[in-house]
Amino acid sequence: MTNYTKPSAIRTLTPSEIEGLITQLSLPGRGVNERRKAARNRLLMMVMLEAGLRLNEALTLQLWQLRLGSAPVSAIEVTPQQTKTKEGRTVPVSARLAAAIDNCDRTIWKPLEVPNHAPAMCYRLPWEPPCGRAVQKIFAMAGRAICGRPITPHMLRHTFATRLMRVTDIRTVQVLLGHKNLSSTQIYTHPSTDDCVKAINALEFGR
Repeated sequence: MTNYTKPSAIRTLTPSEIEGLITQLSLPGRGVNERRKAARNRLLMMVMLEAGLRLNEALTLQLWQLRLGSAPVSAIEVTPQQTKTKEGRTVPVSARLAAAIDNCDRTIWKPLEVPNHAPAMCYRLPWEPPCGRAVQKIFAMAGRAICGRPITPHMLRHTFATRLMRVTDIRTVQVLLGHKNLSSTQIYTHPSTDDCVKAINALEFGR
């Protein structure tokens, strides 16, 4: 029997875990290829954490979707062919994601003259992105290093969605996540224990 984890049970990363993951994935290696790999890994993390892309969507990104000329794009155009629902969407690029794109441009794409239609998540010849299993291993190892337990790519997307729910409405979250049905987005409306505590603490009794 296949193990199944309910989406609502997927853990959201804390701010300290996010910063720890950024630091862990940004650790430079000794050689040029290791430094380029670190830049690629940080970008992989950012497109899921800051733009909510699914792992397969992140791995199939081409360079033209992240860079316009010599600058990061202002929004990522995810094509219908890349999405689970076969419907495209546009996700604005945050400052932190733009910095990760710029870092890859300076570290990998420009020095190696990577073609615009090559996979963006490559860091050396041949122009091929890593497989999903390899990426899962990268994040699992980084998670164990910073918090003693593995971190999965979907935790990054889950964290993105949970953070969004606190600042915008559910329909906007649905669009940014690329959910076909609103019911898929509603799992992020479940309040956490911290949310409940904050709600109680915010009550002003006696009025």
